[in-house]
Formats: sequence, C-alpha cells, structure tokens
Amino acid sequence: MKKILLIILTFFIGVTISKAEEIKYDWGLEITYNNSYPEIINLKVHKDYYESILYTYDYEVYERNLRYYVASSDGTVKKDLKFDNEDYQEVVILNDIIIAYYETYDSDDNETYWYDIYDKDLKLIKKVEGTSSITRNNYNLISETDKYYIWGTEVFDKKTNEIVDFEELIENFQYKDELFEAINEGNTDNIYKYINLLYETYFPNTHLPVLANIMSNQELYSKYENNGLVKTYYNGKYLAILYYGENYESYALDIFNNKGELVLKDFSISSEYFELFFDENKFYKVTIAIDTANLEEGRNTGIIGNINIKGYDYNGNEKYNKNTNKIESGYYYDEQDNYIYPDRIIFSSGLTTDGFFITTTYAEPVGDDSIIDENETIDGRYDTLQKYYFINQIETKTDGKGTIEAIESSRPGEPVQFIVTPNEGYELNEVKVTDANGNVVVFTDYTFTMPSTDVTIEATFNKVKPNPDTLDNRIALACIILVIGIGSIIYNKKKRIWLE
Repeated sequence: MKKILLIILTFFIGVTISKAEEIKYDWGLEITYNNSYPEIINLKVHKDYYESILYTYDYEVYERNLRYYVASSDGTVKKDLKFDNEDYQEVVILNDIIIAYYETYDSDDNETYWYDIYDKDLKLIKKVEGTSSITRNNYNLISETDKYYIWGTEVFDKKTNEIVDFEELIENFQYKDELFEAINEGNTDNIYKYINLLYETYFPNTHLPVLANIMSNQELYSKYENNGLVKTYYNGKYLAILYYGENYESYALDIFNNKGELVLKDFSISSEYFELFFDENKFYKVTIAIDTANLEEGRNTGIIGNINIKGYDYNGNEKYNKNTNKIESGYYYDEQDNYIYPDRIIFSSGLTTDGFFITTTYAEPVGDDSIIDENETIDGRYDTLQKYYFINQIETKTDGKGTIEAIESSRPGEPVQFIVTPNEGYELNEVKVTDANGNVVVFTDYTFTMPSTDVTIEATFNKVKPNPDTLDNRIALACIILVIGIGSIIYNKKKRIWLE
C-alpha cells in the first residue's frame, strides 16, 4: 500500500499542469475615416495593426472611394491608398497581395469575370480573366499554398499570377487515363473519386478537396441546396458550412476535416445575431448579450451589454462560456411580438496570428422620439474593432528525477524560456517540447516561441555513472594509502622490537 501511494505521489510531483485564462482583451478602437464611419468591405487584423478595404465618402466633393487602409492599434495611419476602380464587388487581402473581383457585360449581355491583382502599395500587377463568379458560387473561401492562391474555386499561380489551367494539371496527373475513362463512361462515382485525388495531389490542405468531397455526396449537396446555404468557413484544417434550419427560423452547422470527413453534423445555433470563427482545437460563437431584465416597449438606449464568447470542441461539447468587454448598446422591444431588436450587433470576426478579432456596428435613431417605427430612419453607424488574444497553457512533465521551471502560460508568438534541473545523483537524458497536436516545437538554449496551441515540456533523467578514470585514480590512491599504512605498521613493530 505504501509503495502504491509513493508511486501516485511521485507521478503528481513529476507532472505540473498550469491553468490560465484563455482569452484576454488586447486593444480596440473605432474604425473611422476623416471623422466619418466608412463601410468595411474586408478586414485583416494582426497583432498590433489592421489592414482593411473601406468604402469612404468625401462629403466635400460628394465622392465615394474604395481604399486600402492600414492603421496601428493606436489609430495611427500607416497606409491610405485609393483604388482606381470603385466598382469592385469583392476584395480580399492576402499575405503579400490584394485581389479585387468584378464583372463586365458586352452588348449581348454576356458576362465576363475579372480579377485585378495588386501589391500592397496598390500597384496593379496583373488583370486576369476568370472562369467563374465569386459572388455566385457563395463559397468566398481563401486558401494559400507555397505555389497557389485559391479564392473560391479559382486557382492562381503565384509565379505567373495567372489562373491555373486544369487541363495542364491533368496531363501530368497520375490517374489521367482512369479519369478520362470515368468521364467517357459517365461513371459519376469514379469521376468524383479521381477529381478528389487530383485536388489532393496538387492542392493538399486547402478547401478544394473538401469541397469536392462535399459536392460528390448527393445527400449533402441536396441538403444545402434545399435548406439554403448561408456561409462557408475554412481555417486550413476544417471547413464549416452554415445553413438554415427548419423553416428558416434557425441555423445549423456542419464541419468537415481536410479529408472531407464529417466531424460535426447539424450543430444547432439558435441566436439570430452571431459570428463564428475557428482555430485548430475549437470553434467559437460570438454574440452580444444584453441585460433584458427590465424590458419596456420602445427604444432602450444606454444599456450595458457583454460580448459573449462560447467555445466548443469539434465534437460539439461546450468548453467554456465567457463574457468580456462591457459595451454600451441598446435595443428596441416589440411588446406585441415579444421580440428584441438590438442596436449593436457583431458583423464580422476572424482569427489572427495570436488570437481573434470582432467588429460591431451601432446605429442610432434620428430625432428625439425614443420609439422607432418601421418608417423611421437610422442615422449614424459606429463601427468598432476589438482585438483579443489567446493565452495558451504550458504543461511540464518529468519522471520525478529532476524539475522543470517554466512560466504557467504564454501568448502565441512570445518567447518562452525554461530551466531543467536534475536531482542530485542524476543527469539530463532528454527534453521534448510538443504542441497540443503532437507536433515537435523546436527550442534553442531552452527557449522556444509559443505556438497557437497549448504546449508540453517533457524531461527524463538518468542516474549518474561513476567516471572510470576517476575510479581508477581512487583505487590507486587507496592502494598507496594501504601500502603506507602497512609499511608504517611494520616499521613501528620493528622499532618496538629494537627498543626492547
């Protein structure tokens, strides 16, 4: 029994799990342009600055402009560049380029799809004719590899900035003959099979193979077609499809991994005003929770609400429920319908390198009347950007023959230093640092950069073995001492006999 208790105690001594708050507020500001509130088309948020595509309005000359706008977390403007074409329908910001999409029509009303590719100084790199409509396919998904930019179902070659010719890819495809045979036979299953293999060969870890798998499944295809697909998300590991629930009164979510396997089906999302974003281990729903304890008919302003963040694992289990960052909001309560119309809503969210961001819009009514009816206009549009960062936990494990000293948690991207100390009589055998997905985290001089997941530092120790050279010296010394001792005894004995 004592032995068992000792083993248990040794285990708990050797394993240290650090608990930390998972989310912290970083910075926030109102998104303005020349003291006005622009329409935000696209937003890409970084650690301490943001990039945006803004529709602005110059009241002096009554001119509407589309701009590439970059500002730091304190509001300092870094770039403010105007697009020559203000009629772009969609614009996306990638790591090193900007792609803008628009359509043109000829005299016969034939449609042509165009993509303008810019660098970050808004110099036009190339104008490319597309093969499909971004707005029509409703995917609006962005992936990026070392060779390609992928937007929806359009694939751009990074070297040429041209749209990839799939016929050329098929010519070098391992299963080209099998694909053509399936097409000639009209074998739909095999066609999808080899198209999936084609996507997986050339575009691994992108949304294209996942989409191909979904579209090849007639049941799923019909489901989204009949229920009404709302939005599609992709974060590099998971693809999520948001669609309407029964009678279009609610929402549901299906999530697929990169293999196209359905990992979460028909996950119910009840709130009408929400945003979703996804990381490697969880997905999140963000809403604004307003205290409605004292509801009265009409408009109620100056209400203090909370931004509510719920996190779920990919099995749909709620992992935490957190309120943060109290905000001023308001609502309009329709007593007859018993329904609440919020003034402030979250209109976008997304992941950053070290956390996530959300944006909110707040509208105010015109006039002194506190009651809004359907004919009343809304004056004022206040857009706020709020940046949060994740705090990831650091777990330390030993075999009980030494210790590891490290901070309890860290922000992604920050350096983490640790100290490994063997117990007396032991020496270090091995140190491993791994993330939550089992990937090795490289460290130098016992320092590593915190990844976007939790981390485990593991150390094992060996018992110190005596040095052979030192042992030989000790034996020799002992022999000398022994010889001297014996010699001294013999000498003293002879001296005593002589004296006698």
